Formats: sequence, structure tokens, C-alpha cells
Amino acid sequence: ESQHELDKISDLNKLQARWLRTVSHEFKTPLHGIMGVLTLVQQRGVSSDLKSAIELAQDAGELLVMYVADLLDYFQLRSNDLSLRISHFSLTDTIAKCIQLMKLKSEEKLLKVEAAIDKDLPSKFNNDQGRLKQILLNLLSNAVKFSHKSGRIEVNCQKTDENVCRISVRDYGLGIST
Repeated sequence: ESQHELDKISDLNKLQARWLRTVSHEFKTPLHGIMGVLTLVQQRGVSSDLKSAIELAQDAGELLVMYVADLLDYFQLRSNDLSLRISHFSLTDTIAKCIQLMKLKSEEKLLKVEAAIDKDLPSKFNNDQGRLKQILLNLLSNAVKFSHKSGRIEVNCQKTDENVCRISVRDYGLGIST
């Protein structure tokens, strides 16, 4: 009897994950369309002010796509259906892009975001870039949220082994009491 109930719960979780994949696709399609149009407008030679606004809109769109992916991940975890998407990418560029995505929020609070990246890092990494971005953006978002005005946030990336690096985000906000 209890195995039957567990199977029903598992089937329900899988159904929810499938439904959310469909819904997330429906959200992502128009978002990617909007971002594509913004890129086309930007390429037509607009003023620097407008170009900056377009870049911010593109960054916000990318962030929204990532939030939809977060929601999808949650349901995939519940249905034991989460997988990694390994790709070859620049870790330095990925970190810089995450910092750029949080730029508007950090500037609103007059926060200085600094990055210290080990010069010995390989130029390319094989890993799940999307998951790395997701984790780093969550850490940066929390750092911005809990840092005092006019403070600073540090992102450090150090090579610890041949194919291993350590990324940390340090803020000077309230923190978590221990």
C-alpha cells in the first residue's frame, strides 16, 4: 500500500516537472524574442544612452530566463529528473557577466563589486555554465540585498587544483548569526 502511494507521488512529481518544462518554454520563447529584437535595435547604431538602456533590458531578460530555469530546476529535483548540461566556456567571462547582471541593483545601493580572478586559471572550463551562473547570481543577489549602502562585495576565483577552482562571494552586510 505505501509503495503504491510513493509511486503515485513520484508520478505526480514527474507530471508537474513535465508541465513546468512546457510552461517555462512558453515563457522563454517570447523573452528570447524580445532580447533578439533588442539586439537588432542596438546593432542599428543607437545613442550611447539608448544602448545602455537596451543592455540593461537584455540583462534583465536574461535574469528572468534564469528565474524561470530556477523554478524548473526545483520541480526537476522533486521528480529526480535534474541533469547537468556540460559545456566548454570561459569562467572569467561568466563571472564578469554575472557581476554585470547585478550592476544595476548594486549601483542603486552604491555598492562597489570587485572581482579577483587567479591569473593561473585555464582560459576554458568544462562544466555546467548555467548552473554556475545560477549559483553565482544567487550569491551576488543575496550579497547586494544584505550589504549596507556604500559597502563593497568581493568575488574571488582561485585555482585550487589542476582542474578545480574555488569561487567565493564576500559581502560586508548583516550575515547569518551562528
